[in-house]
Amino acid sequence: MLLVLTSCFSLPANAEGEAQPPDEVTPAPEITDTPQPTEVTILNDTPTPVSTDETSLATESDATPASPEATDPIQPIDSTTPATTEPTQPADTTTPATAEPTQPSEPSTPPVPVNQVVAFQIDDSNIYDGMDRAYKDGYVPQITDGTVTLVLPLLANGNIQGNRITVTPNLGDTASSPIQYKNYQKTFSLADNPVNVTGAEGEEIHTVSSYLVRFDFPLRADRKNGTYPIVLDIQATDENGNQIIQSYNCFVTITDAEPEKTDNGNTTPVYSGGGGYVAPTEPPVSNPRILVTKYEVNPDPVMAGEDFTVKVTLKNTSDEGAVQNMLVTVSSESTNLVLKNDTSTIFLGDLAAGGTTELELKYGTDRETPAQRYDISLAMDFDDEEAVSMTSAGSVTVEVAQPVDVELAPFTMPSEINAGETVQLSFQVMNLGRTGIYNARVELDVPGLSPSGNAFIGNMEAGTSATETLNVFAGMKEGDERYGYTSGVARLIYEDASGEEYTEEVSTTTNIKELVIATKNPVEEQEKTEREQAQKIQWWVFVTAGGVIIIALALTLGLRKRNHASHRHIKR
Repeated sequence: MLLVLTSCFSLPANAEGEAQPPDEVTPAPEITDTPQPTEVTILNDTPTPVSTDETSLATESDATPASPEATDPIQPIDSTTPATTEPTQPADTTTPATAEPTQPSEPSTPPVPVNQVVAFQIDDSNIYDGMDRAYKDGYVPQITDGTVTLVLPLLANGNIQGNRITVTPNLGDTASSPIQYKNYQKTFSLADNPVNVTGAEGEEIHTVSSYLVRFDFPLRADRKNGTYPIVLDIQATDENGNQIIQSYNCFVTITDAEPEKTDNGNTTPVYSGGGGYVAPTEPPVSNPRILVTKYEVNPDPVMAGEDFTVKVTLKNTSDEGAVQNMLVTVSSESTNLVLKNDTSTIFLGDLAAGGTTELELKYGTDRETPAQRYDISLAMDFDDEEAVSMTSAGSVTVEVAQPVDVELAPFTMPSEINAGETVQLSFQVMNLGRTGIYNARVELDVPGLSPSGNAFIGNMEAGTSATETLNVFAGMKEGDERYGYTSGVARLIYEDASGEEYTEEVSTTTNIKELVIATKNPVEEQEKTEREQAQKIQWWVFVTAGGVIIIALALTLGLRKRNHASHRHIKR
C-alpha cells in the first residue's frame, strides 16, 4: 500500500483538454497469486491555512511538486483507463534507513502578524514515538497485521485555545475505501513529546512541544487494488477566537489485493512498481461540511447573574451536496453556565448545499460566576445524500464579567478651618464586589483647600478595604469672598480588570476662617507674668525676713543694756 501525503494534482492535457497518453507503455509484470507486501510513502506537504469569514472545515492545500522535474500537477488516474504517465516507484521499505539519533531540532515557526490566523506545519526534523526516522529522512508509517499507523507531528506558530485540535479523517466513498469505515475523529492536545529516543542506558530524553497526531487504520479484508483518497481535516481556534482549518490530502495505493477474475477466468492486469499500470479510483468528491460562520452574544459582555442568548449561524459549505437529519449537541465545561433550552440536543433537519440556518441558545449565569471567557461547544451529526453519517464541530466564546461594587466610606471634614492651617483627612475605600479593582485613589476638589496630592490606595482584592490619609492646607477662595463657607467633592477613581475607569463623588463642606495675625505670643506673655509674680513674692519674703532679724537684734541689745544697769545698782 502506498500512502502519499500531497495535494491534489492532474494529468497534463492536450489542446482539446484530453489527457495525453505516453508514447510507450511498459509491459506489465506477470501477476502471481501471492499478494505483494503493502508499502506506504508520505510526501511532506505543508498546507496553507484558511482565514476567511466563512472557513471550510477542510480546504485544499497549495500543491507542492513532488520533484524538481514535476512542474505540472498530476491528477489521480481514472479507474477504467490505463495510466498515461509513468508511476512513481514505491519506496523500498524492506530495509529501513538507519540514522544516528539527533538532538531535537527547533522547528522554524515564523511569528504570526496581528489579526492573522495561526497555522500548522509538520515537524520534519525529529523522530517521534511510532516513527523510525524523521520526515526529512523519508519517514515511512509502520504497517503491522493489516493496520496502517500514521504519525503526524504538528507545530503551531501561535497559541491555540485550550491547546487542543480536532482531526477528522475523511475516507471518501464507503463502498470502495480499503480502510474499515467508522468514525476516526480524535482530539489531540499540545504536549511535550519525547523525540529522538534511542533507548540507550542513561540517555537524556529531549522533548518538543507539539501536537502528536496518530491514527491506526485497519484495512478491509476485501480491499481492492487501486488509489484511494484520504483527507485529514484539522480544526482549531486560536487565542483571538479565529477558526483554523487545514487539510492534509492523502492517497492510498493498494497493491496487495487478490487479482479480480474476468468472465473468461483470466485475471484483470494490475501492475505495480516502476512503469506499471495501477488500477485507480475516480477522483475524490467533496463531502458536505457544516461549520459555524458567525455568532452573536447578547448582552456582551455578560454580567454575572444575568441571562444571555447566543445566536449561531451554521452553513453547509458544500456547493453540491445537501445534508439531512442534522442534530446539534451543545455543551460547556463550566457549571456556572446553565442551558435554559428544553434540551441540549437540537434537531435541525435538512440543509441544502450552500445553505445556512440559525440556532438560538439561551443560558443563565449565577452571581458567583468568575469573570473570564467561556467556550460553548457544538457537535453536529448529519447524513449526506447517500445516508453516510458525518460529523462536524464548532464552538462559540462568551465573556462573563463581574459587576464592580466599590464605595467611599463617609469621612470627617472639620466644620471650621483657620486660614493658614494644615489638617489631615482620612479616606476609607471598600471593595464590596466579587472582582478586584485597580489603581484606586481619592482626589479632593474643594475651593480654598489645597491637598498635598492624591490619597493613592492602589489595587484591591474582592471583599477588602483600605485606608489612606491626605494633608490639606487651608488657604483662600478665589473671588471677592476669600473666606467663609466652601463646598466641593472627594472623588474616588478606580479601574476594573479590562481597564475601564469608574468615578464616585462624595460632597463635603467646611468654613475657612479669616487669617488672624497675633502680635504677642500668649504663652510667652503668661510665662513672663508668672516670672514677675514669683520675683515679687521673693522680694517681700526677703524684706519680711530682714525686718524680723532687725527687730530680734534690737530686742536683744535692749535686754542686755537693761541687765547691765541692774548689775550696777546691786554693786553699790
